[in-house]
Amino acid sequence: MSYCRWSCLGGQSDLYAYADVHGGVTLHISERRRVLTPDVPEDPTADMISGKISHQEWADLYKARSQAVDKCKLEAIGLSRDGQGFNLDFEEAANLVADLRKEGYVIPEGVEDDIRADMEEETE
Repeated sequence: MSYCRWSCLGGQSDLYAYADVHGGVTLHISERRRVLTPDVPEDPTADMISGKISHQEWADLYKARSQAVDKCKLEAIGLSRDGQGFNLDFEEAANLVADLRKEGYVIPEGVEDDIRADMEEETE
């Protein structure tokens, strides 16, 4: 199960994090990120979840957004952990994610909480 991917729900993320089948949590930190331009359409996922648009409408809008994002320039992130990878226990992983966020990496909200919730399930 992944906690976040490079582009979670159409947004941006500098982190790919997942519960590893060999144990713990594996984190991959990106070296570069897309610089979104003003013409990139908003992520339509919330509208699909709320029922404002159909799944087909979402698919069409998401495809258009993805194509626009793919055209955006990639730039070096330039922070201390760029390009690094880790396999850590759940607590260490959650703490590192929080530290990465404080340093300036773009990470979706709630990732640390999800990792800690899984840590609690592991110890039960």
